[in-house]
Amino acid sequence: MGANSSKGGGAGGSSKSAGPKSVGTGTIENRQVTRKAKKEDLFTVATYSILPESIITDTMYPYWQKKDRKAKRRHPQLLAELQTLSASVVCLQAVESDLYEQFLKPEMGRLGYEGAFLKLSGKKDAAIKIGVATFFHSRTFRLLKTHNVKLNDVAKEAGKAARMDPKGAHLLNGSGALCLLLQLLPDKHAKQHCVVVANAQLSGEEGQPDVQALEAALLLKELQGYAEHVQDFKTNAGLLEVSVGYILAGDLGAGPKSPQYGLLKHGHLDSKEEKKLRKCPQVTAGKGMGANAQPLIGWFANSFQHNWGSLKSAYTSVVGSEPPYTIFTDQVKGVRDYVWYTGDNLNANSALHVTDQALLAQLVGLPNARYPSDHLPLCFGFRFKKSDAFTSMLPFDGRRGEEATSQDGGAEGDQEDDLAPRDLDDILGFKVPTDKTRYDRFGYERNVSGVAPGDDLKPDVWQAAKSNRYA
Repeated sequence: MGANSSKGGGAGGSSKSAGPKSVGTGTIENRQVTRKAKKEDLFTVATYSILPESIITDTMYPYWQKKDRKAKRRHPQLLAELQTLSASVVCLQAVESDLYEQFLKPEMGRLGYEGAFLKLSGKKDAAIKIGVATFFHSRTFRLLKTHNVKLNDVAKEAGKAARMDPKGAHLLNGSGALCLLLQLLPDKHAKQHCVVVANAQLSGEEGQPDVQALEAALLLKELQGYAEHVQDFKTNAGLLEVSVGYILAGDLGAGPKSPQYGLLKHGHLDSKEEKKLRKCPQVTAGKGMGANAQPLIGWFANSFQHNWGSLKSAYTSVVGSEPPYTIFTDQVKGVRDYVWYTGDNLNANSALHVTDQALLAQLVGLPNARYPSDHLPLCFGFRFKKSDAFTSMLPFDGRRGEEATSQDGGAEGDQEDDLAPRDLDDILGFKVPTDKTRYDRFGYERNVSGVAPGDDLKPDVWQAAKSNRYA
Protein backbone atom coordinates (compact mmCIF):
# COMPACT_ATOMS: atom_id res chain seq x y z
CA MET A 1 0.00 0.00 0.00
CA GLY A 2 2.18 2.80 -1.29
CA ALA A 3 1.90 6.42 -0.33
CA ASN A 4 0.40 7.51 -3.61
CA SER A 5 -2.26 4.83 -3.62
CA SER A 6 -3.23 5.55 -0.04
CA LYS A 7 -3.76 9.24 -0.67
CA GLY A 8 -6.66 8.55 -2.94
CA GLY A 9 -9.18 11.20 -3.89
CA GLY A 10 -10.12 14.43 -2.18
CA ALA A 11 -10.91 15.13 1.43
CA GLY A 12 -13.15 12.19 2.05
CA GLY A 13 -14.69 11.00 5.29
CA SER A 14 -17.83 12.13 7.03
CA SER A 15 -17.62 14.17 10.22
CA LYS A 16 -20.80 12.48 11.40
CA SER A 17 -19.43 8.96 11.20
CA ALA A 18 -18.07 7.21 14.26
CA GLY A 19 -14.37 6.71 14.77
CA PRO A 20 -11.31 8.77 13.84
CA LYS A 21 -11.48 11.63 11.38
CA SER A 22 -10.78 10.51 7.80
CA VAL A 23 -8.98 13.10 5.68
CA GLY A 24 -8.68 11.04 2.52
CA THR A 25 -9.83 7.84 0.88
CA GLY A 26 -8.75 5.86 -2.14
CA THR A 27 -8.89 2.36 -3.53
CA ILE A 28 -6.48 -0.49 -4.13
CA GLU A 29 -7.99 -3.23 -6.26
CA ASN A 30 -11.58 -2.38 -5.18
CA ARG A 31 -10.56 -2.02 -1.52
CA GLN A 32 -10.98 1.29 0.24
CA VAL A 33 -8.02 3.04 1.85
CA THR A 34 -8.68 5.42 4.73
CA ARG A 35 -6.13 7.98 5.89
CA LYS A 36 -6.21 9.40 9.40
CA ALA A 37 -3.94 12.33 8.57
CA LYS A 38 -2.71 14.13 5.46
CA LYS A 39 0.89 13.26 6.15
CA GLU A 40 2.42 10.48 4.13
CA ASP A 41 3.11 7.09 5.67
CA LEU A 42 6.67 6.68 6.90
CA PHE A 43 6.41 2.92 6.43
CA THR A 44 3.68 0.32 5.91
CA VAL A 45 3.09 -3.11 7.46
CA ALA A 46 0.97 -5.86 5.89
CA THR A 47 -0.17 -9.16 7.39
CA TYR A 48 -1.57 -12.10 5.43
CA SER A 49 -2.29 -15.72 6.37
CA ILE A 50 -1.78 -17.53 3.08
CA LEU A 51 -3.09 -21.08 3.75
CA PRO A 52 -0.62 -24.00 3.55
CA GLU A 53 -1.25 -26.23 0.54
CA SER A 54 -0.38 -29.40 2.44
CA ILE A 55 -3.56 -29.22 4.53
CA ILE A 56 -5.98 -28.54 1.66
CA THR A 57 -8.49 -31.31 0.94
CA ASP A 58 -11.49 -31.63 -1.37
CA THR A 59 -13.87 -31.47 1.59
CA MET A 60 -12.37 -28.36 3.19
CA TYR A 61 -13.28 -25.99 0.35
CA PRO A 62 -15.62 -27.90 -2.00
CA TYR A 63 -16.38 -24.69 -3.91
CA TRP A 64 -12.67 -24.16 -4.77
CA GLN A 65 -11.99 -25.76 -8.14
CA LYS A 66 -8.99 -28.05 -8.40
CA LYS A 67 -7.47 -26.10 -11.27
CA ASP A 68 -7.38 -22.99 -9.09
CA ARG A 69 -5.54 -24.84 -6.30
CA LYS A 70 -2.57 -25.74 -8.47
CA ALA A 71 0.70 -24.04 -7.62
CA LYS A 72 1.21 -22.67 -11.14
CA ARG A 73 -2.00 -20.66 -10.74
CA ARG A 74 -2.10 -19.98 -7.00
CA HIS A 75 1.51 -18.91 -6.45
CA PRO A 76 1.42 -16.06 -8.99
CA GLN A 77 -1.84 -14.91 -7.38
CA LEU A 78 -0.13 -14.71 -3.98
CA LEU A 79 2.75 -12.76 -5.44
CA ALA A 80 0.41 -10.41 -7.31
CA GLU A 81 -1.42 -9.68 -4.04
CA LEU A 82 1.85 -8.85 -2.28
CA GLN A 83 2.87 -6.60 -5.18
CA THR A 84 -0.45 -4.80 -4.96
CA LEU A 85 0.04 -4.19 -1.24
CA SER A 86 3.62 -3.02 -1.88
CA ALA A 87 4.24 -2.81 1.88
CA SER A 88 7.52 -1.92 3.55
CA VAL A 89 7.16 -4.98 5.83
CA VAL A 90 5.16 -8.08 4.89
CA CYS A 91 4.19 -10.59 7.60
CA LEU A 92 3.00 -13.94 6.27
CA GLN A 93 1.54 -16.78 8.33
CA ALA A 94 0.79 -20.44 7.49
CA VAL A 95 3.81 -20.52 5.20
CA GLU A 96 5.31 -23.83 4.11
CA SER A 97 9.09 -24.01 4.22
CA ASP A 98 9.44 -25.16 0.62
CA LEU A 99 7.13 -22.40 -0.63
CA TYR A 100 9.30 -19.88 1.19
CA GLU A 101 12.61 -21.22 -0.08
CA GLN A 102 11.62 -22.09 -3.64
CA PHE A 103 9.15 -19.33 -4.51
CA LEU A 104 8.58 -16.50 -2.04
CA LYS A 105 12.18 -15.79 -1.10
CA PRO A 106 13.53 -15.53 -4.68
CA GLU A 107 10.48 -13.75 -6.09
CA MET A 108 10.31 -11.21 -3.27
CA GLY A 109 14.06 -10.77 -3.61
CA ARG A 110 13.56 -9.68 -7.20
CA LEU A 111 11.22 -7.00 -5.91
CA GLY A 112 13.81 -5.66 -3.48
CA TYR A 113 12.83 -7.54 -0.32
CA GLU A 114 14.89 -9.51 2.18
CA GLY A 115 13.24 -12.13 4.34
CA ALA A 116 13.37 -14.53 7.27
CA PHE A 117 11.44 -17.70 8.12
CA LEU A 118 10.60 -19.39 11.43
CA LYS A 119 9.33 -22.97 11.54
CA LEU A 120 6.54 -23.42 14.08
CA SER A 121 5.14 -26.88 13.28
CA GLY A 122 6.33 -30.09 11.66
CA LYS A 123 8.77 -32.63 13.02
CA LYS A 124 12.47 -32.07 12.56
CA ASP A 125 12.72 -34.61 9.73
CA ALA A 126 9.33 -33.78 8.18
CA ALA A 127 9.27 -32.87 4.50
CA ILE A 128 6.74 -30.09 5.08
CA LYS A 129 7.31 -27.51 7.81
CA ILE A 130 4.88 -24.65 8.43
CA GLY A 131 5.71 -21.33 10.02
CA VAL A 132 5.83 -17.58 9.52
CA ALA A 133 7.83 -15.49 7.05
CA THR A 134 8.63 -11.80 7.27
CA PHE A 135 9.90 -9.69 4.38
CA PHE A 136 11.18 -6.12 4.56
CA HIS A 137 12.11 -3.83 1.72
CA SER A 138 15.86 -3.21 1.66
CA ARG A 139 15.46 0.38 0.51
CA THR A 140 13.30 1.19 3.53
CA PHE A 141 14.76 -0.92 6.34
CA ARG A 142 17.96 -2.58 7.43
CA LEU A 143 17.83 -5.71 9.61
CA LEU A 144 19.71 -5.41 12.91
CA LYS A 145 18.59 -8.52 14.76
CA THR A 146 16.13 -11.43 14.71
CA HIS A 147 14.49 -13.03 17.74
CA ASN A 148 12.52 -16.28 17.55
CA VAL A 149 9.65 -16.97 19.94
CA LYS A 150 8.28 -20.51 20.17
CA LEU A 151 5.47 -20.59 22.68
CA ASN A 152 6.04 -24.22 23.52
CA ASP A 153 9.32 -23.17 25.14
CA VAL A 154 7.74 -20.15 26.82
CA ALA A 155 4.84 -22.27 28.11
CA LYS A 156 7.21 -24.84 29.56
CA GLU A 157 8.95 -22.17 31.60
CA ALA A 158 5.64 -20.71 32.75
CA GLY A 159 4.47 -24.24 33.61
CA LYS A 160 7.44 -24.83 35.86
CA ALA A 161 6.55 -21.77 37.90
CA ALA A 162 2.91 -22.90 38.04
CA ARG A 163 3.94 -26.48 38.91
CA MET A 164 2.08 -28.01 35.97
CA ASP A 165 2.85 -29.41 32.52
CA PRO A 166 1.25 -27.18 29.83
CA LYS A 167 1.51 -29.97 27.23
CA GLY A 168 -1.83 -31.35 28.36
CA ALA A 169 -3.43 -27.95 27.78
CA HIS A 170 -2.58 -28.10 24.07
CA LEU A 171 -0.29 -25.09 24.27
CA LEU A 172 2.45 -26.89 22.37
CA ASN A 173 0.80 -26.82 18.97
CA GLY A 174 2.81 -24.55 16.70
CA SER A 175 2.29 -21.07 18.10
CA GLY A 176 5.00 -18.43 18.11
CA ALA A 177 6.40 -15.31 16.50
CA LEU A 178 9.32 -14.15 14.38
CA CYS A 179 10.62 -10.79 15.64
CA LEU A 180 12.77 -8.50 13.50
CA LEU A 181 14.54 -5.43 14.86
CA LEU A 182 14.61 -3.08 11.88
CA GLN A 183 16.33 0.26 11.38
CA LEU A 184 14.49 2.73 9.17
CA LEU A 185 16.98 3.97 6.60
CA PRO A 186 17.58 7.74 6.54
CA ASP A 187 16.12 9.83 3.75
CA LYS A 188 14.68 13.28 3.23
CA HIS A 189 11.61 12.38 5.33
CA ALA A 190 12.94 10.10 8.05
CA LYS A 191 15.77 10.19 10.56
CA GLN A 192 17.18 7.25 12.48
CA HIS A 193 14.21 5.29 13.82
CA CYS A 194 13.87 1.61 14.75
CA VAL A 195 10.91 -0.71 14.99
CA VAL A 196 10.46 -4.29 16.21
CA VAL A 197 7.94 -6.22 14.09
CA ALA A 198 6.64 -9.43 15.67
CA ASN A 199 4.98 -11.71 13.09
CA ALA A 200 2.76 -14.06 15.13
CA GLN A 201 0.79 -17.21 14.47
CA LEU A 202 -1.34 -18.37 17.38
CA SER A 203 -3.25 -21.62 17.09
CA GLY A 204 -5.76 -21.63 19.91
CA GLU A 205 -9.11 -22.68 18.45
CA GLU A 206 -12.50 -21.01 18.81
CA GLY A 207 -13.56 -23.42 21.55
CA GLN A 208 -10.43 -22.66 23.58
CA PRO A 209 -10.75 -19.04 24.75
CA ASP A 210 -8.45 -19.77 27.69
CA VAL A 211 -5.68 -21.09 25.42
CA GLN A 212 -6.14 -18.15 23.02
CA ALA A 213 -5.79 -15.60 25.80
CA LEU A 214 -2.88 -17.35 27.51
CA GLU A 215 -0.91 -17.69 24.26
CA ALA A 216 -1.27 -13.96 23.58
CA ALA A 217 -0.29 -13.11 27.17
CA LEU A 218 2.78 -15.35 27.06
CA LEU A 219 3.83 -13.86 23.73
CA LEU A 220 3.56 -10.32 25.07
CA LYS A 221 5.52 -11.32 28.15
CA GLU A 222 8.28 -12.64 25.90
CA LEU A 223 8.23 -9.42 23.87
CA GLN A 224 8.45 -7.46 27.11
CA GLY A 225 11.58 -9.40 27.98
CA TYR A 226 13.01 -8.61 24.56
CA ALA A 227 12.21 -4.93 25.05
CA GLU A 228 14.14 -5.01 28.32
CA HIS A 229 17.02 -6.64 26.44
CA VAL A 230 17.00 -3.74 23.99
CA GLN A 231 16.93 -1.31 26.90
CA ASP A 232 20.00 -3.02 28.40
CA PHE A 233 21.78 -2.54 25.09
CA LYS A 234 20.99 1.15 25.11
CA THR A 235 22.19 1.53 28.68
CA ASN A 236 25.44 -0.37 28.07
CA ALA A 237 26.08 1.66 24.93
CA GLY A 238 25.64 4.92 26.85
CA LEU A 239 22.75 6.06 24.68
CA LEU A 240 20.21 8.72 25.53
CA GLU A 241 16.82 7.70 26.86
CA VAL A 242 15.15 6.59 23.66
CA SER A 243 12.24 4.36 22.64
CA VAL A 244 11.58 1.81 19.90
CA GLY A 245 8.24 1.25 18.16
CA TYR A 246 6.78 -2.25 18.56
CA ILE A 247 4.29 -3.87 16.18
CA LEU A 248 2.52 -7.21 16.67
CA ALA A 249 1.01 -8.51 13.42
CA GLY A 250 -0.49 -11.82 12.42
CA ASP A 251 -3.15 -14.48 12.72
CA LEU A 252 -4.05 -14.43 16.41
CA GLY A 253 -6.99 -16.79 16.00
CA ALA A 254 -9.58 -14.98 18.17
CA GLY A 255 -12.33 -12.45 17.46
CA PRO A 256 -12.85 -8.92 18.85
CA LYS A 257 -15.29 -10.17 21.49
CA SER A 258 -12.90 -12.75 22.89
CA PRO A 259 -11.03 -12.60 26.21
CA GLN A 260 -7.81 -12.54 24.17
CA TYR A 261 -8.83 -9.28 22.49
CA GLY A 262 -9.85 -7.73 25.80
CA LEU A 263 -6.53 -8.71 27.33
CA LEU A 264 -4.57 -7.26 24.40
CA LYS A 265 -6.53 -4.01 24.49
CA HIS A 266 -6.69 -3.40 28.25
CA GLY A 267 -3.74 -5.35 29.61
CA HIS A 268 -5.94 -7.55 31.77
CA LEU A 269 -9.21 -9.47 31.79
CA ASP A 270 -12.39 -7.82 32.98
CA SER A 271 -14.70 -9.65 35.39
CA LYS A 272 -16.89 -11.03 32.60
CA GLU A 273 -13.90 -12.38 30.67
CA GLU A 274 -12.36 -13.88 33.78
CA LYS A 275 -15.65 -15.58 34.65
CA LYS A 276 -15.80 -17.05 31.14
CA LEU A 277 -12.31 -18.50 31.45
CA ARG A 278 -13.08 -20.02 34.84
CA LYS A 279 -15.83 -22.03 33.14
CA CYS A 280 -13.36 -23.57 30.69
CA PRO A 281 -12.41 -27.26 31.08
CA GLN A 282 -10.16 -28.13 33.97
CA VAL A 283 -6.60 -29.21 33.29
CA THR A 284 -4.58 -31.60 35.43
CA ALA A 285 -1.08 -30.77 36.58
CA GLY A 286 0.37 -33.46 34.36
CA LYS A 287 2.06 -36.83 34.69
CA GLY A 288 3.93 -37.15 37.95
CA MET A 289 2.86 -33.68 39.12
CA GLY A 290 -0.15 -34.53 41.23
CA ALA A 291 -3.83 -35.08 40.66
CA ASN A 292 -4.97 -31.48 41.08
CA ALA A 293 -7.14 -30.09 38.29
CA GLN A 294 -8.31 -26.55 37.60
CA PRO A 295 -8.90 -24.24 34.63
CA LEU A 296 -5.87 -22.68 32.96
CA ILE A 297 -6.63 -19.35 34.57
CA GLY A 298 -6.21 -21.07 37.92
CA TRP A 299 -2.81 -22.50 37.04
CA PHE A 300 -1.56 -19.32 35.37
CA ALA A 301 -3.41 -16.72 37.44
CA ASN A 302 -0.59 -14.16 37.15
CA SER A 303 -0.02 -14.67 33.42
CA PHE A 304 -3.31 -13.31 32.05
CA GLN A 305 -2.03 -9.74 31.87
CA HIS A 306 0.59 -7.58 30.18
CA ASN A 307 2.36 -4.28 30.76
CA TRP A 308 2.06 -2.84 27.25
CA GLY A 309 -0.37 -0.15 28.35
CA SER A 310 -0.24 1.71 25.04
CA LEU A 311 -1.09 -1.26 22.79
CA LYS A 312 -3.60 -0.29 20.08
CA SER A 313 -5.27 -2.03 17.17
CA ALA A 314 -4.30 -0.30 13.92
CA TYR A 315 -7.63 -1.01 12.16
CA THR A 316 -9.65 0.43 15.02
CA SER A 317 -7.35 3.44 15.36
CA VAL A 318 -7.81 4.47 11.72
CA VAL A 319 -11.26 3.18 10.77
CA GLY A 320 -13.03 3.30 14.14
CA SER A 321 -13.78 -0.40 14.59
CA GLU A 322 -12.43 -3.80 13.60
CA PRO A 323 -13.36 -5.13 10.14
CA PRO A 324 -16.39 -7.43 9.83
CA TYR A 325 -14.11 -10.32 8.83
CA THR A 326 -10.57 -11.26 7.87
CA ILE A 327 -11.42 -14.91 7.20
CA PHE A 328 -14.33 -15.64 4.86
CA THR A 329 -15.32 -19.24 4.07
CA ASP A 330 -18.62 -21.06 3.69
CA GLN A 331 -18.25 -22.20 7.33
CA VAL A 332 -16.39 -19.38 9.11
CA LYS A 333 -16.68 -15.62 8.72
CA GLY A 334 -14.98 -13.48 11.32
CA VAL A 335 -11.90 -11.56 12.44
CA ARG A 336 -8.72 -13.50 13.16
CA ASP A 337 -5.97 -11.19 11.89
CA TYR A 338 -4.69 -7.97 13.46
CA VAL A 339 -1.90 -5.44 13.61
CA TRP A 340 -1.32 -4.05 17.12
CA TYR A 341 1.20 -1.29 17.85
CA THR A 342 2.62 0.75 20.72
CA GLY A 343 0.64 3.99 20.69
CA ASP A 344 3.06 5.91 22.89
CA ASN A 345 5.54 6.32 20.04
CA LEU A 346 3.73 5.29 16.84
CA ASN A 347 0.70 6.60 14.98
CA ALA A 348 -1.38 4.40 12.69
CA ASN A 349 -1.82 6.76 9.77
CA SER A 350 -3.71 4.78 7.10
CA ALA A 351 -5.57 1.49 6.69
CA LEU A 352 -6.49 -0.77 3.80
CA HIS A 353 -10.05 -2.00 4.27
CA VAL A 354 -10.95 -5.62 3.64
CA THR A 355 -12.79 -6.47 0.43
CA ASP A 356 -16.33 -5.12 0.47
CA GLN A 357 -18.95 -7.55 1.74
CA ALA A 358 -21.23 -6.83 -1.22
CA LEU A 359 -18.55 -8.23 -3.51
CA LEU A 360 -17.78 -11.24 -1.32
CA ALA A 361 -21.52 -11.97 -0.93
CA GLN A 362 -21.53 -13.00 -4.58
CA LEU A 363 -19.07 -15.78 -3.70
CA VAL A 364 -19.61 -18.91 -1.65
CA GLY A 365 -16.41 -18.27 0.21
CA LEU A 366 -12.65 -17.99 0.04
CA PRO A 367 -10.38 -19.24 -1.42
CA ASN A 368 -11.49 -19.29 -5.04
CA ALA A 369 -10.33 -18.37 -8.53
CA ARG A 370 -9.70 -14.75 -7.48
CA TYR A 371 -8.55 -15.10 -3.86
CA PRO A 372 -5.73 -17.59 -3.15
CA SER A 373 -6.33 -17.83 0.61
CA ASP A 374 -9.25 -18.14 3.02
CA HIS A 375 -7.90 -15.05 4.82
CA LEU A 376 -7.79 -11.47 3.55
CA PRO A 377 -4.68 -9.28 3.91
CA LEU A 378 -4.48 -6.20 6.11
CA CYS A 379 -2.14 -3.27 5.51
CA PHE A 380 -1.45 -0.11 7.55
CA GLY A 381 0.72 2.98 7.28
CA PHE A 382 2.64 4.28 10.29
CA ARG A 383 4.51 7.35 11.45
CA PHE A 384 6.57 8.00 14.55
CA LYS A 385 5.16 10.41 17.08
CA LYS A 386 6.94 13.50 18.30
CA SER A 387 7.42 13.46 22.04
CA ASP A 388 9.92 14.26 24.74
CA ALA A 389 11.32 10.74 24.38
CA PHE A 390 13.43 10.17 21.26
CA THR A 391 11.86 7.52 19.04
CA SER A 392 15.02 5.68 18.10
CA MET A 393 17.40 3.26 19.73
CA LEU A 394 20.36 4.98 18.04
CA PRO A 395 22.33 7.89 19.56
CA PHE A 396 21.48 11.52 18.81
CA ASP A 397 23.17 14.78 19.61
CA GLY A 398 20.01 16.09 21.25
CA ARG A 399 19.22 18.79 18.68
CA ARG A 400 15.58 19.05 17.69
CA GLY A 401 14.45 19.74 14.18
CA GLU A 402 11.86 22.36 13.39
CA GLU A 403 8.69 21.84 15.39
CA ALA A 404 6.23 20.03 13.13
CA THR A 405 2.75 21.40 12.89
CA SER A 406 -0.34 19.34 12.18
CA GLN A 407 -1.68 20.17 8.73
CA ASP A 408 -5.04 18.61 9.31
CA GLY A 409 -5.83 19.90 12.78
CA GLY A 410 -5.80 16.28 13.91
CA ALA A 411 -5.62 14.83 17.37
CA GLU A 412 -2.75 15.48 19.71
CA GLY A 413 0.19 13.15 19.18
CA ASP A 414 0.14 13.14 15.36
CA GLN A 415 3.57 14.77 15.17
CA GLU A 416 6.76 12.86 14.57
CA ASP A 417 10.38 13.19 15.69
CA ASP A 418 12.93 15.04 13.55
CA LEU A 419 16.33 14.35 15.06
CA ALA A 420 19.93 14.40 13.85
CA PRO A 421 21.95 11.16 14.05
CA ARG A 422 25.62 11.00 14.98
CA ASP A 423 28.38 8.37 14.77
CA LEU A 424 26.14 5.48 13.75
CA ASP A 425 29.02 3.51 12.22
CA ASP A 426 30.71 2.84 15.56
CA ILE A 427 27.48 1.76 17.23
CA LEU A 428 26.15 -0.52 14.47
CA GLY A 429 29.42 -1.95 13.21
CA PHE A 430 28.88 -1.07 9.55
CA LYS A 431 28.94 1.97 7.31
CA VAL A 432 25.69 3.92 7.04
CA PRO A 433 25.03 4.86 3.38
CA THR A 434 25.05 8.59 2.67
CA ASP A 435 23.98 8.56 -0.98
CA LYS A 436 20.63 10.31 -0.59
CA THR A 437 19.79 10.02 -4.28
CA ARG A 438 19.01 6.34 -3.84
CA TYR A 439 16.38 7.21 -1.26
CA ASP A 440 15.00 10.12 -3.28
CA ARG A 441 14.77 7.98 -6.40
CA PHE A 442 12.64 5.43 -4.60
CA GLY A 443 10.91 7.98 -2.40
CA TYR A 444 7.37 8.91 -1.56
CA GLU A 445 6.56 10.19 -5.05
CA ARG A 446 6.24 6.51 -6.01
CA ASN A 447 5.37 4.57 -2.91
CA VAL A 448 6.54 4.04 0.64
CA SER A 449 7.99 0.58 0.05
CA GLY A 450 10.45 1.87 -2.50
CA VAL A 451 9.30 -0.37 -5.34
CA ALA A 452 6.30 -0.18 -7.61
CA PRO A 453 4.33 -3.32 -8.48
CA GLY A 454 5.93 -4.92 -11.51
CA ASP A 455 9.43 -3.47 -10.95
CA ASP A 456 12.20 -6.03 -11.28
CA LEU A 457 14.92 -4.75 -8.97
CA LYS A 458 17.85 -6.50 -7.38
CA PRO A 459 17.87 -5.91 -3.62
CA ASP A 460 20.67 -3.88 -2.11
CA VAL A 461 23.21 -5.99 -0.29
CA TRP A 462 23.74 -4.32 3.05
CA GLN A 463 26.67 -5.35 5.20
CA ALA A 464 25.21 -7.16 8.21
CA ALA A 465 26.25 -5.95 11.63
CA LYS A 466 28.92 -8.21 13.10
CA SER A 467 28.62 -6.74 16.55
CA ASN A 468 27.28 -8.99 19.30
CA ARG A 469 25.78 -6.07 21.21
CA TYR A 470 22.26 -7.51 20.72
CA ALA A 471 23.23 -11.13 21.37
